Amino acid sequence: MVTLAVHVRPRSAEDSVLGWSTASEGRPELLVRLSSAPTDGKANAALIKLLAKELALPKSSITIKSGHASRHKILFVDAEQSVLDKALARLL
Repeated sequence: MVTLAVHVRPRSAEDSVLGWSTASEGRPELLVRLSSAPTDGKANAALIKLLAKELALPKSSITIKSGHASRHKILFVDAEQSVLDKALARLL
């Protein structure tokens, strides 16, 4: 299981993965735009759906560890680090 830091921008024009950014504490985060509003877990569900599609993984392999109500999230991805690295390199 791999952890992945993500920075979400809800209410964007489209759903997309933009690339890497740096969090205030210096940690790299994957920057993701979502068209969903952050209400009733809609943006969280859209995030999991988008990442599963873009990384070619089942939705069940991605879970939110922390940050359910925040733009900064930590995800658990049930995949080998090398598989995730290849998928992210292909995506970005």
